[in-house]
Amino acid sequence: MKRLLTYLCALLLCLACTLPVRAWPARVVDYALYTDIVAKIDGHPIRSFNINGKTAVVAEDLRGYGFWVLWNAEARTLRICRALRDGALETPVNWPVVESEPLTHRIGARAKPVYATDIVTYTAGSRVDSFNCGGETLVWFDDLAPFGSVVWDPDGRVISLTLGDPVRLALDPLIADLENWRAAGGAGSSYETYPCPTGTLLVRRFTGTPHGSSTNMLYVRNNGDRVWINDLLPNYVWGSGYYLSPDEIAFDEPGYRLSFLTPVPGASGWPEGGGAQEPGKYKCVVDVLNGTLLSMEKTAN
Repeated sequence: MKRLLTYLCALLLCLACTLPVRAWPARVVDYALYTDIVAKIDGHPIRSFNINGKTAVVAEDLRGYGFWVLWNAEARTLRICRALRDGALETPVNWPVVESEPLTHRIGARAKPVYATDIVTYTAGSRVDSFNCGGETLVWFDDLAPFGSVVWDPDGRVISLTLGDPVRLALDPLIADLENWRAAGGAGSSYETYPCPTGTLLVRRFTGTPHGSSTNMLYVRNNGDRVWINDLLPNYVWGSGYYLSPDEIAFDEPGYRLSFLTPVPGASGWPEGGGAQEPGKYKCVVDVLNGTLLSMEKTAN
């Protein structure tokens, strides 16, 4: 009996070493459906899927349509932005050719499962929803709006993106909002733009706000990435916008770093750490390409 038990234990050990370990299945969150809707970028068709009634496209396919799709394996992030050549927007010379396949299945029938993913996807610097479908990353077509005009044609069953200048697409609506605010009573409101080789900074100063006045700063890279400078500063009192009053605004020669001075008022109950706490004027330095605050140091003045 003892020999039999020894033999059985050895057999089980061998099986455990030779049988593959079964991985837990990925979690299905939805299904891609068969659809007759055609998606186009600047008039050129691109593969698309219907997920929960919305059109999605494969992020990796966008590389052929004038985009950079940048994968960071260590951080598990995917960043979508317009492609640049020598600092200018690049238009494809040879657009991808997508042949329309005959629709052999009922519209709305399940085509393939969609899985949850731990990959974090950004378009124009903002986090957006993304999905894993057959090992490819899907993003909503509507989330490409920072790069142009997205229009739905219900009669032709076509959703299209017409590419534009992502800097103007970001800044023009914000300037229009300030003009409307000024017309509604904030007469002292104003804005300035500061172009540099890598993009443009917009500074908006509002009067007539609940706490008197506020300022916000948005930097837009030539490829469409957006960085709200306010979000990088400590939120003292009611928030960075209410103490921010930048002057001596400047970029370094390549356009990688932004610097400016701003007064920070004295107030009780400031949070511990996180930057300046003594009242005074501070010099801020921002890495606009990576969207990080490099320093915030009190000046001698």
